[in-house]
Amino acid sequence: MSHAGKTKDELLAELGELRLKISDLEKEQMEWKRSKEKLIESEQNFRAISENANDGILIAAGEGLHVFANERAAEITGYPVSELLETTIKDLAHPDDFDEIMKRYRNIVEGMPFSRQYETRMIRKDGKALPVEVASARTAWQGQPADIVILRDITERKQAEAALRESEARLRTAIESLPFDFFFIDQTGRYVMQNSTCRENWGNLLGKRPEDLEVDEETLALWTNNNSRAFGGEVVEGEVSFKAGEEKRYYHNIISPIHEGGKIQGILGVNIDISQRKKAENAIRASQEELEQQVEQRTADLLQANRKLHREIQERSRAEQALRQSEEHFRSIFEKSQDAICLIDDEGYFHMVNEAMCDLTGVSRQELINKHYSAFMDKETYDLMEQYWQQRKRDEPAPSRYEFTLFRPDGDIRIVENVPTVVRFSDKSPLTLAILRDVTRRRQMEDALDSMRSKLLNLQESERRTISRVLHDTIGQNISILDFNLTTIAEMVDETSLEKIKGLIENMRSVIRETGDKLRDISSGLHPRIVQELGLMAGINNLIDRLRRATGLEVETSVVLDESQIEESVASNLYRIVQEAFTNIVKHSKCSAVSFEMDLADSRLAMVIKDNGQGFDMEDVNRREIERRGMGIFIMTERVKAMGGKLHIVSKPNRGTQLQVEVPLTMA
Repeated sequence: MSHAGKTKDELLAELGELRLKISDLEKEQMEWKRSKEKLIESEQNFRAISENANDGILIAAGEGLHVFANERAAEITGYPVSELLETTIKDLAHPDDFDEIMKRYRNIVEGMPFSRQYETRMIRKDGKALPVEVASARTAWQGQPADIVILRDITERKQAEAALRESEARLRTAIESLPFDFFFIDQTGRYVMQNSTCRENWGNLLGKRPEDLEVDEETLALWTNNNSRAFGGEVVEGEVSFKAGEEKRYYHNIISPIHEGGKIQGILGVNIDISQRKKAENAIRASQEELEQQVEQRTADLLQANRKLHREIQERSRAEQALRQSEEHFRSIFEKSQDAICLIDDEGYFHMVNEAMCDLTGVSRQELINKHYSAFMDKETYDLMEQYWQQRKRDEPAPSRYEFTLFRPDGDIRIVENVPTVVRFSDKSPLTLAILRDVTRRRQMEDALDSMRSKLLNLQESERRTISRVLHDTIGQNISILDFNLTTIAEMVDETSLEKIKGLIENMRSVIRETGDKLRDISSGLHPRIVQELGLMAGINNLIDRLRRATGLEVETSVVLDESQIEESVASNLYRIVQEAFTNIVKHSKCSAVSFEMDLADSRLAMVIKDNGQGFDMEDVNRREIERRGMGIFIMTERVKAMGGKLHIVSKPNRGTQLQVEVPLTMA
């Protein structure tokens, strides 16, 4: 600009305007610098949250290129972060799911409606397919629309669902093996399920109605009335009979309504053949009825336990919700996280908390801010956390994940998993960023499963004890009476008649004595009274003697034991494990030598049973379907778990088998 011809006042005025513009430019430059510093700080916070999150975080932009990834995303995908930032959606998506994922991605970046949460599959770097739960949100990256997703590895949840299906398969197998009719009639009055026993007795009932069966009118009328009462909500129990050819058969019939959603969906029925019981003596009939009622109760208990476990797994699955990500990276992840997140300053006071932290502690946000974190734990836990905090500040190794007990002001106690890390700001002292997850229900479920396992084993022992007592006290007594009566008859007849029937009587007495011997063996197998009356070692020595008689083998034994330290329930379980192991040796081992060792030291009992037989492949056994595995190893494992111990089986083809049991003991 030319200044020629301008007056001094005009030049001074222009100079003043220039100075004002320079001042404005300097202010804008300072404002830009402060904005840049805040942006850097926000970016640091975002990265601190994302790198310590339990879930993987990815941002895709453009044609689906990943422009951001945290370490957890790298762990899930198997790619290092540097390689992950060179991949696209197509590289990670399962080929069968790619088109649907890209359609959803296009909707996100183009501003169209989209589903925020879904399940899909991704392909890891090693080529393995991995089930994941995905939460998406629209965001921006360097001025262009982008998709930010949170990945959660749901492999464990899928495995839990598979375990549930396996448990249901076990239940179906148990129902199929029941020695009595088991069936289900739906709302239409048709049979829709029956077990193998029912199929053997009645043929294929599926799709049929009771009136389609070949029974007399009186029996059909009784069945129809019972079914109608059950559909009305009543549990019906009683005896039914009908003629099968010239023979009249009797059944104990139980029909129960099945409720779902407040409505009766069908009726569950059990038919127990009691024809022989009806013909037996009154004492035997009473014993048989008691046994059938116990079997019925055990079946109902198993069904109830399975339904309870199914409900608990469903509740846990519904409780595990994905994090919801909004457009603001740091604050959205912090506030919307289902995990409790908090920032704790150098003095141990809460600096920032999210809503989940308030729910976990039962304290409002206003009360938590500036509250010391030691208020929620005992002194021992606080001292340990202070030690970890000092180690992290000095960049020394410290646990990155651990659990502790959190005490709420309302008296509730929670088990919490903690993932702490140090966050450093340019103008502040280091802070602790803690991500907390409530694992109380998971611990309760594990404890409940252990308790259920122990109860089922105790019920089994109780049932065996009852059956053994009935066989020994009732049927055994009747056999003795029959033997005595035959002897009396032989003494009452004259010599001429005695000569004619003597051989027959002696033969009958021989059969009765043999039956008594078999009955005592069965009774002993069902319930080892010798353990209860004479102790564990007396019972085990009896098993060793029986093994010697069955195989002709000499069993080498080494026992260092004080039986006074062993509780009755532990002794019973140990006896059962030895009994099962010896049974397997007789059936499968084809061995020439067996050794038995038992030692008790430092309140821990160790037991080892070895043979030099043909052995087997443990991996091959584990790969088999449940129906082909057999129940021996499973039952021994459950018994050891019920005692809080450990079971280890070492076996290889042609190298024998070694069974090791270790059990902690309390003073009996």
